[in-house]
Amino acid sequence: MEKDGKRISSLVVGSVLVGIGLLALASQWLPGVNFFASFWPFFLIGFGAMFFAVMAYSGKSGAPLAIPGSLFISFGLILLAQSLTGHWASWAYAWTGIIIAVGLGIFLMGWWAEQPEQRAAGLRVAKVGLVLLALFGTFFEMIFNNSPVAQLLFPTLLIGLGIYLIILRGLLAPPKAETAAQLEAPLAPPAPAKPKKRSAK
Repeated sequence: MEKDGKRISSLVVGSVLVGIGLLALASQWLPGVNFFASFWPFFLIGFGAMFFAVMAYSGKSGAPLAIPGSLFISFGLILLAQSLTGHWASWAYAWTGIIIAVGLGIFLMGWWAEQPEQRAAGLRVAKVGLVLLALFGTFFEMIFNNSPVAQLLFPTLLIGLGIYLIILRGLLAPPKAETAAQLEAPLAPPAPAKPKKRSAK
């Protein structure tokens, strides 16, 4: 197992280096393209892929590696998009991607280790990150972009989120039922009354 982990790590690292080298070589024939200024986040993405490669060949004990792997890949993708577009102001809401990455990492860790509780917890964290991304992303893009469509997106998103909470989480939410253990547990019989002691005259 250890030899397999080292072999797959070497394969992943080698593939990443070859890919980066090919991109750097291709940039020599593309005028106006600076590879290291635009594509350097691929180093982070490749480093995150190494965690998943080691996890795959470490068995269930390597499941926690999914969290740092997700974080490095998410950082790399965010920085890659920003370096290509030059929209560095998007960090005002892009940080929510870290929360989403942690949730996905926890979900993958639970999936690999066959632990449903961790999968459910990871999905909850990822959902929180997605909601924050939608809220902050729409709000700050409305500030960066003064178009009428951008100004309508934020209040529309708030109305939709409020309706979701009122209907699905409020009116239609099922009441909390008693647990099966509480329903099946027999009622304890009342304790017998203790006879009163007569005082000696």
